[in-house]
Amino acid sequence: MVTPTPSISWILAVLLGQAVPAPTPAPAPAPPIQPAQPTAQPQQAPQPQPPQPPQQPQSPQPPQPQPQPAPAEQPPAPAAREADREADRVADLHAAIGFTASPGTFLMALEGSFPLTRAFSLGPLVQLGVADDPVVVAPTINFRWAFFLPPPDLDRLRPFAQWGLGAAYLHDDRRRRDDDDAGFLANAGGGFEYDLTERVALGSSVLFNVMPDRVLGERFFFSWQLAQATFRF
Repeated sequence: MVTPTPSISWILAVLLGQAVPAPTPAPAPAPPIQPAQPTAQPQQAPQPQPPQPPQQPQSPQPPQPQPQPAPAEQPPAPAAREADREADRVADLHAAIGFTASPGTFLMALEGSFPLTRAFSLGPLVQLGVADDPVVVAPTINFRWAFFLPPPDLDRLRPFAQWGLGAAYLHDDRRRRDDDDAGFLANAGGGFEYDLTERVALGSSVLFNVMPDRVLGERFFFSWQLAQATFRF
């Protein structure tokens, strides 16, 4: 029990001899409030879980190929450019000057060749040799076989072999009398061309011309097309 403490007014009243009321006891403190206890919930028994099927091991996935960037377009190789150019070729025109021997004349030659394949061509050739006395005219049909050298250093140089069949006409002034004759002619030879551009080439060639039946007493003459220009179409 708590004893009430006298106030100051009560003490003064006692000292002065006045009637002093009894001190009012202080109210008892309220009991402390106890926190409410949580009501315990009954625990439920755990439910049995159904057995889980064993998991299958996962097979490793193969790596997916990564897309490769498209390669940059490369310019065509020299050999491919040469093949394309030959495929587009329609005809070649050859014009040349030179000389003949036995008989000796100034030679002019004109030839047209039409490609059969990339390497072989066929066309007419006319050789005209002129001088003071003898005149030589030799029209033939000639085959050409071209050889293609490896690029890039030698692809502009093109050796070739050729041979043909035709006729020969010879005219000669002897003792103030005109003599002329004609006969069968076969020739063979070769030469080379060097490409200046895709359409123009320069070269040189020789031919050995044989006349089996003797034309004006001649069985053979040599011709050299010293300077030859080729135009490709």
